[in-house]
Amino acid sequence: MRKPIVQVDTLLKADKGRAAGQFAVPPIQYDGAGYPFAVDSSGDRIAICNDANLLLLDLKRRSKRLLRAPLGDQTEFWGVAFAPQNHLYVFLSDYTVALLNLQGNLLKRFGGGFGERADQFAGAPPYRLAVRRDGSLLIHEDERLYLYSPAGEPLSRLDGIVGFAADKQGRIWCQGDAPRTPSEEVRRVEMPAALAEGSSAPNVSWYLFGADRWNSFFWAREWYIKEAQTLITEVARTRADGSLSWRVQLNGRGGVLRDLIPKSQVQWLTVDEAGRLYVLGWTFRGIKRAVGLYRVSVST
Repeated sequence: MRKPIVQVDTLLKADKGRAAGQFAVPPIQYDGAGYPFAVDSSGDRIAICNDANLLLLDLKRRSKRLLRAPLGDQTEFWGVAFAPQNHLYVFLSDYTVALLNLQGNLLKRFGGGFGERADQFAGAPPYRLAVRRDGSLLIHEDERLYLYSPAGEPLSRLDGIVGFAADKQGRIWCQGDAPRTPSEEVRRVEMPAALAEGSSAPNVSWYLFGADRWNSFFWAREWYIKEAQTLITEVARTRADGSLSWRVQLNGRGGVLRDLIPKSQVQWLTVDEAGRLYVLGWTFRGIKRAVGLYRVSVST
């Protein structure tokens, strides 16, 4: 495989801190809900969970603004996805889901809080959300995948899911122990053997986190380098036939993100329909402009 050609665009630089629009990452705070974010289908708008705020970026207009959580400061944003008609699904820290417009107005709210009932959620943040083409909502945390109808009704829950992706046909691809009996709608996918070849960290597993319009899958894995005190994140794209398209290391020595070559950590990853990768990460060095959001385009 030829060495991939990588283009990096810096979309946002932010300070560490507790004020709205800042990010409470080390040394400001060592344990939190993380900063999951979502990209719309065009790749022009990005919504970033920022504690009790939602940071909205419009790359075309070069603008950014903050939305407050619909229940005030007592709730935080733990997950987000763009929905049809310029709406947003957000997962809230009271274990409910809200549908908002881009002005932050609450349109609908559902979910029965924390628990084991069909309409409830369990587990710890962050949550990965995805909206299928029929408007139904997928919610993933740890090893559980929840499916909700566009009306906010719980449809199913799959356990043992370590990663998932929804393709342009609306199919749900699950990595993990379930479903043992795949259906036309829900299908099982194994980690391709090509990812194990030439691996610099052979004992570290990959997890599935997205798909592009060509039905290629995107995988990520992390491992810790003690000497550099850095948690390394690597991402790979595999084609529909399971062959390896490319594989790149994001941070640390040898990473494609120059800002994150010193001791650093990647907080969240997602991919748009065009196969462009979006990365939120931070470096331990300094406070000012120490957090960055990057768009990574890879070709071979």
